[in-house]
Amino acid sequence: MHPIFLKIFGLTITYYGLFVATGVITGLVIARKLAYFFKMDGEKIFDLGILIIIFSMIGARIFYIFLNWTDFLDNPMSYIFSRAGFVFLGGVIGGTAFGIIYALIKKLKIGTLADIFVSGLAIGHAIGRQGCLLNGCCYGKRLDQGDFFATYFFTTGDFRIPTQLYESLAEIVIFFILIQILKRRKFSGQVFISYVIFYGIWRFFLEFLRGDFVRYYFLHLTFSQVILIFLLPILFVIYFILKKYDKV
Repeated sequence: MHPIFLKIFGLTITYYGLFVATGVITGLVIARKLAYFFKMDGEKIFDLGILIIIFSMIGARIFYIFLNWTDFLDNPMSYIFSRAGFVFLGGVIGGTAFGIIYALIKKLKIGTLADIFVSGLAIGHAIGRQGCLLNGCCYGKRLDQGDFFATYFFTTGDFRIPTQLYESLAEIVIFFILIQILKRRKFSGQVFISYVIFYGIWRFFLEFLRGDFVRYYFLHLTFSQVILIFLLPILFVIYFILKKYDKV
């Protein structure tokens, strides 16, 4: 485990940046291919994906600042211009909000756009999380050497649960499930809602294993868990309403 991939001409390329960039490109390529499946312009979908990623990063940074509000007030510039510090859930919300606004302006079907991008999101996130593993961030709770899957983290100087690896594996499984749902899609938005439900349930339980800057907000639950408690029931209701009334 080492954060630096390459140093060349005074430029430092980190594994985190490398894997995140690889995940983004892979996700966009998949979205472009799926666009043709829906008889849409793949190149325009690719360009839209870049804009969605930008707003996802903004949303992810805003969530990170919110979760570290006290520290942010003490030194705001270090948070605003830092290369690190993103919350995935905030990224999903930021990217989704922009995608909805774009679809409304262009009079596109929101559910179809969401279904196109979400499969790429799953596999892109799986790749990007490996950057977190090599960067030594987003780790789990402390373990003893010799425990199952105990991984040494240079950032903490001890052995931890490799939650990044678990999340990557879960995202790969979810990706293949989404492809099967896509082939049998019954209503617009089914793939997207399925992803958020699958990932949300997995993330809720994964939070119990996290050991990096965990802060509890309500009933010994993290901020992400509190959001998911309210979000998941709403998504289940929306799923069954659309399944009944909205057909492809």
